Amino acid sequence: MQNNCSGAGAQAWVMVSTVLVLGMSPGLALFEAGLIRLKNTVSFVAQIFTGVAVLSIMWLLFGFSLSHGQDNGGFIGDFANGMFTNVSYTRCYPGLQISEASYATFMMMFAIISPLLMTGAYAERLPFPAFICITVMWELFVYYPVSHWIWGGGWLASRGVKDFAGGIVIHATAGSSSLVACAVLGTRVGHNKKEECGGFPYSNIVTSTIGASILWMG
Repeated sequence: MQNNCSGAGAQAWVMVSTVLVLGMSPGLALFEAGLIRLKNTVSFVAQIFTGVAVLSIMWLLFGFSLSHGQDNGGFIGDFANGMFTNVSYTRCYPGLQISEASYATFMMMFAIISPLLMTGAYAERLPFPAFICITVMWELFVYYPVSHWIWGGGWLASRGVKDFAGGIVIHATAGSSSLVACAVLGTRVGHNKKEECGGFPYSNIVTSTIGASILWMG
């Protein structure tokens, strides 16, 4: 690893990018809250913000280490960097001009947003405890391993797989998992009895548009 990481411009831009990606979570909350029934908007927003808090703590305690730690057989990392142990604020992350801490914080944002992207598949249909359980289990058994396979030097990375924008680690995993969730949960009760085209009326299209704009910016 490089020492005395001096990429000041790169560091600054990654920190700005970190804030922008973090802002996608409240953007997601507004976007989807505006598309569901009014009576469920508060509980849905609460789910998103609780997810941000829980997923951040998981990443700090062991998520970064499992995703980007020392490789174990190509499938998962170790616990050497648990609680950000030995994650330096001055030493560059291998191959980059930013510190290990900056990189770990930036990657945290994607660990947060990935399972929350699936909420549209089961919005209004899961009680709060079930939402927390699914989010935590998915993060542990889907996101961390797949992230390690590609971004952490795992078996896919060793075969030359590149995923610069998260198309595999984030979108393919969240998308396929959303399809599974829809298949398991089935159609919302009374969904086809509302309006000519089916579906429940949205609560606030302005809120949804603002949320979409924040997502787009992020």
